[in-house]
Amino acid sequence: MLKRLHIRHYAIIEDVDISFGHGLNMMTGETGAGKSIVLGALSLLLGERADAQSVQEGETKCVVEATFQYKTTEVTEYLEANDFDSVGHEIILRREVYRAGKSRAFINDTPATLQQLTELSDYLIDIHRQHQTLSLQQRSFQLFVIDNLAGNHARLASYKKSFLYWQQMSQQLTELKMRQAAVQTTFDFNQFQLKELTQASLTGNAEQESLEAELKLLEHAGELQVKLSELLQIMDQGDVNALALIKSAQQQMQSLVRKMPQAEVLANRLLDVREQLADIGSETETLLDQIENNPQRIGEIQERLSTLYHLQKKHRVQDVDSLIRIQQQLEYSVLDVSRLDEEINRLENESLRLFGEVLQMAGAISLQRKQVIPVFEKQIKQLLKSVGMAGAELRVHCELLTDAQVTVYGLDKIEFYFSANKGFTPQPIYKMASGGELSRLMLCIKSLIAKNVALPTLVFDEIDNGISGETAQQVALLMRQIASTHQVICITHLPQMAAKADVHFYIYKELKQHKTHTRIKPLTNDERVIEIAKMLSGEKPGQAALQNAKELIDL
Repeated sequence: MLKRLHIRHYAIIEDVDISFGHGLNMMTGETGAGKSIVLGALSLLLGERADAQSVQEGETKCVVEATFQYKTTEVTEYLEANDFDSVGHEIILRREVYRAGKSRAFINDTPATLQQLTELSDYLIDIHRQHQTLSLQQRSFQLFVIDNLAGNHARLASYKKSFLYWQQMSQQLTELKMRQAAVQTTFDFNQFQLKELTQASLTGNAEQESLEAELKLLEHAGELQVKLSELLQIMDQGDVNALALIKSAQQQMQSLVRKMPQAEVLANRLLDVREQLADIGSETETLLDQIENNPQRIGEIQERLSTLYHLQKKHRVQDVDSLIRIQQQLEYSVLDVSRLDEEINRLENESLRLFGEVLQMAGAISLQRKQVIPVFEKQIKQLLKSVGMAGAELRVHCELLTDAQVTVYGLDKIEFYFSANKGFTPQPIYKMASGGELSRLMLCIKSLIAKNVALPTLVFDEIDNGISGETAQQVALLMRQIASTHQVICITHLPQMAAKADVHFYIYKELKQHKTHTRIKPLTNDERVIEIAKMLSGEKPGQAALQNAKELIDL
């Protein structure tokens, strides 16, 4: 329940501190005194958008603070899940709005976001304002009513989780298929190029360099054989050759050593030259043996090099290593497409399985809705009768959607049809109901919902709009019935409603230092009689009005 509401520097409210009681809390007052301003301030605590113009003139900020008592475990769990302090079974919400345009929110003195205020307040309070009767015309609200009465809360939570997961998967599948279509145009070409490079069995730059050297050797084999043969003749195979001449020179020099010892150095050097020349001749002979005229091998090398040169030109690179890098990139690209196909197949199977679960859950929810609809129609008819609408009738049209039309709300299309008078065929609410009729219908629906909702506090802003007399008395009794299990805070202009209050607050304006301020005070029993009498007959009620007021209170 809402235990305390403190408002400071909001609109024309300078500073008010309201302590609410259990049961039915009624607020009355003169027109323009600020009754709706109080609810406006309270709405700030529920996360509504702040208006810097709401800050009282001459002040830098306004502050709204509310203390709630709660019993539900959902509140405790929410506080713990979001790292807010939990002290006993009380919670304090505070909102500060600055004239500069900024605002701050607090939960138990810990900074909070507006979203957190909104989420938490959903467990604490429900405010019905005059314009919200229009929500009766919205199918989302109509569906909420049926689901509330059907006890579908847990089922819907699980269903929505599965539906959104399936929807997310379907979106992912669509995106993958779009990507698949985009890459498919290049896939075949990439696959062809990869096949071509793979068949080329590329090993690296060394292969090309080796082949080019070998080809050069083979192409000049005849010329090289002639030259090497000539060299061998000169070095050691001709009739007159270098090796024989060096040998003779070395022997001559050696013969001089006895008579000229210093000649030994030169003889040794000639011996070294002789040995080196012999080695050169041997290696030259080996080179000559390695050279052969092999046209077949030349053709093989030319064909291989032609393949390598062609691929390099095609892919606009300068060497085989670059071709290998392109081959690797193509392998990744083709593999990605293959993996993409596999992922699409996996998601299609998973999506189909999940869609089956979604339909099964939606079917169970739909069954619960269909079972509760006739009960709801009967209960609403009885409640409408109790608020002076004996001939009124509410019918719920429920259309089953196809599997392909399933939504986050399930497989049902719900619409309320209403007739305020007996003998008239119910029509969609937006065509039939007046403002006063909508208010009473909404009150009846709220009365039913309240039995299934854990909300301890319900707030009504002139729910009695458009009614009077006996009907007002009946609406007051229904409000009193709701207040037997919930804290109810109601702004009213009807004496019949005010008379049923457990706690009666009077809202009035006061001029202070040339400024108008809203004041709120709880009324004593005697003050209540006078206030209700004024509501019945005017500013100066007579004895008859006072007596009538007492009778209304005692009813």
